[in-house]
Amino acid sequence: MRVTINNTGSVAAEGVRASGGGDLDVRSAWGPLGTKPGVRVEPNTDWTTELTGRVLKTDNGKVTFSVKVTADTGDANPADNATFVEVPLTQATGVFGGAIVADIDDNGTIDPGEGLGGVTITLSGHGQEARTKTTDAQGRFEFPDLPVGNYFVDYRTASFPWVVPGLSGNGFDSLTIDDSGKYANVTITAIRSLFNTLRVTMKFDKSNYAPEDTAKVTVTLRNTSARPLAGVVAQCSHRQDGPELVGTGSGWGDLAAGAQGVTVPANGVKTVQVTEAVPAASPRYGYVSVACSFGPANYPLQARVFGNATATVLGVHATGVGVVAEDLNHNFQVDPGEERSGVTVRVADQDTGVILGEARTDGSGRFAVENLQAGAYELRIDDPWKWQNSFVVFSVVADTPPRVQELFVEPRHGQEGKLANLRVTAEFDKQAYESGDLVHVKMTVANVGEADADEVRIFHESFSDPTSLVVDEASLGDLGAFGGGGHIAAGATRVVDVTGTVRAPDSGVVTLSGQAFLKGNDRYLPNNVFDIEASVTVTTGDYAGRIYADTNGNGKFDDGEGLGGILIRVSGGVPRKSTDQATKPDGSFAFSALNTGQYFVGFEDPTGRWVPLGESGNGFDSFQLDKAGHVGVLIKAIPPLSDSLVPTLVFTKDSYAEGESAHLTVTLVNKGTVDLTGVKATCGSEAPNGLIGGPGWGALDKAAEGVTVPAGTTRIFDVSEKVPVGSRDAGEVFAACSFGAQGHPAAGHPVVLARARVPGAIGSGSGRLTQTLKGDGSESPRAGNPIPDTKVVLLDGFTHLPVAKTRTDSDGKFSFSGLPAGQYELVVVGPWKFFDEFGQFFYVSGSGSDNGDILLVPGPEKADPFPDTQQPVPGEPASPAAPQPQGSVVPASAGLASTGANVTGLTVLSMVLLLLGVGVVLAGRRKQAS
Repeated sequence: MRVTINNTGSVAAEGVRASGGGDLDVRSAWGPLGTKPGVRVEPNTDWTTELTGRVLKTDNGKVTFSVKVTADTGDANPADNATFVEVPLTQATGVFGGAIVADIDDNGTIDPGEGLGGVTITLSGHGQEARTKTTDAQGRFEFPDLPVGNYFVDYRTASFPWVVPGLSGNGFDSLTIDDSGKYANVTITAIRSLFNTLRVTMKFDKSNYAPEDTAKVTVTLRNTSARPLAGVVAQCSHRQDGPELVGTGSGWGDLAAGAQGVTVPANGVKTVQVTEAVPAASPRYGYVSVACSFGPANYPLQARVFGNATATVLGVHATGVGVVAEDLNHNFQVDPGEERSGVTVRVADQDTGVILGEARTDGSGRFAVENLQAGAYELRIDDPWKWQNSFVVFSVVADTPPRVQELFVEPRHGQEGKLANLRVTAEFDKQAYESGDLVHVKMTVANVGEADADEVRIFHESFSDPTSLVVDEASLGDLGAFGGGGHIAAGATRVVDVTGTVRAPDSGVVTLSGQAFLKGNDRYLPNNVFDIEASVTVTTGDYAGRIYADTNGNGKFDDGEGLGGILIRVSGGVPRKSTDQATKPDGSFAFSALNTGQYFVGFEDPTGRWVPLGESGNGFDSFQLDKAGHVGVLIKAIPPLSDSLVPTLVFTKDSYAEGESAHLTVTLVNKGTVDLTGVKATCGSEAPNGLIGGPGWGALDKAAEGVTVPAGTTRIFDVSEKVPVGSRDAGEVFAACSFGAQGHPAAGHPVVLARARVPGAIGSGSGRLTQTLKGDGSESPRAGNPIPDTKVVLLDGFTHLPVAKTRTDSDGKFSFSGLPAGQYELVVVGPWKFFDEFGQFFYVSGSGSDNGDILLVPGPEKADPFPDTQQPVPGEPASPAAPQPQGSVVPASAGLASTGANVTGLTVLSMVLLLLGVGVVLAGRRKQAS
């Protein structure tokens, strides 16, 4: 903008100055016109200046500006010393948009379709109200028509474990948006948080240091992911002239901030020792500490993991001084009259609870405890007072004059204000182990606080640490995950023998780390933590023997009685592995150089003719393998019980009401030549609509003595049981039972299934069709891309006639409502097949069933059983004139669900297992990991 000042007078104008206001900020552009003494303008001459400035308001379509001129010598006509200008303004705009992507399948690259949906992006600034967008399923977002200017951008994702670093890498951005399109199509790669995959421990090499010492810290990084983590560095927080290690010196090596970082191997451990001089301020505070975040340098703080440690620095003593007051007006300061005299305070070690000194307040509420090692302490107080803030950390710093800590109290009622203080130590029973050893840990949990500790539990890293001991949770008793929590009185101690096995012997170490927790507050958490380590040597042993059939009945193995082709699967050892083999024609088998440890053994005859009893006689074995081996094993096999015992199980009615006594007819046929004794049924279900047996089953109940079925005879029984609560909501009642006899292992028991309707509930069910995740070849793959716009049909679970149909939406989701509750058969029309047989079963319940992700893979074209021209009966399943409940005989194969097993037996057994899981389905079935 050009401003011209014209002096039309006959004398020079002295001290001419100008000022302006409006929609432009030109404060720094006036030059000498903007400050004293101003300028001199000669008669009949002009003074011209060029102004540049920033537009302050951009949303009203114009820019206005006014100018006023003054002179020290006065003006003959001041009315023309001001002017006003207005010009149109066209707002320049820009765009911030693009995509947020992530390596969702964790294959190391960003593949098509790996946009990260659901990320909330908030953009604020430039005088505008904050704007919010959420990324779509492809991770796309766009903020169009942004007035050019400076903006702050924040990213939030509810999809753990993803962290969006932004363009800056800090988790937020400060952007200058212009009309160049620079930020119109950005790509931001989300980072997988390290919280679930990287664990860090930091440990000083000594508990106490002298002021001139060099501190040594062992940093242990444990990576539980299947991919190496490279470039890991430490970023440590510290105060200026504080007692914390900085983490940047040469003693930190590759871990130092700005260094190349270290690589933590996949499912492995990286241990680094770092050194740094004890800070000069540490003696004054009485401690040295280190607190760092770990991860690749480009990871934002939210994606990194943290470690810390503290040690005492000896050599400096000081007097701890405080003032005790009752903050009656709650202004957080000591006012006259609020001081409390005659109060006894005791200084205690925070870790051990040992009393180190005590004092009594004087008339001014002041107390002093002399000759304390500089540091932080617990401060206890006698009745009738308690600390206002539950507990007090009493800091003793070697300052001159001494620091005076203001401490506020309030009246105590009963035991309130007193806290427990759990102190945990753990110790391996040996310094070195063989890989197959049963490991013992002596864990001591002491309560060094003033109050009892209730619901004490030990949480350990057994599930997330790749080198951790695999803890037998039962050995922790009531302190473990399956216990109700322990009670430890103030001053009492519990000692627990924790047992487990080595997880990763190839790493050469076994570790155990974790923490104790209690109900309510713990006075001092750092002493709740334990972290121990011992060395491990890998050892192996052999497992060998023979499987035979005692065909001559002499009770021992004879030549020619070996059984070839029997499948044996062993699972166990350290690390845990599974392997199988078939017996040779003479019945022999040999597993060489197995990792030592506990093993579980299953057996199966693919022909279904034999059931190996195992050494246990139960059809499976468990043993501890050491380097001496477990050889010379003889295992007898007998024909399966299903060869001789043929049970059937039928409901006596087609349908029942919930709570009604349901009767079933049990028919037992003994086709064999030997009497069967102790025959009884084992019916089990975690589902609410499954029968489980009971008094109404009489001698056939699993808790009863059983019945005898003589050779060549048939026995028929009537049994009864109330239709359980939950059957109406599920739409049916079922009984899934195996029948056993004395001397016959469960592997050969026949299994039968019976179902009947329980009508009354009208409900709904939903699901989502997805492909399996690309590249996930596991037995339980994660959900991948949805299958949109695909027709699905429900068939009645008893009649198999079509009932309802719909199509999936763009995310593969579909739902049915207004249908009688029950189990239906799902048909997906098109070139698809279910990943497993369970996918075809679809549940509708009165309370609503979420069938979760239903996994499909490409398959042959599936015909439409319910063409659109066919008219269903709304809300009613198609049914025959007289639907019959189904009963079937299932000869169970011996032991293993693997290739070569009896297909019919496995199929029907799968049906039984599926029905056993109906209760889980009603709450939310087949939720796939994602």
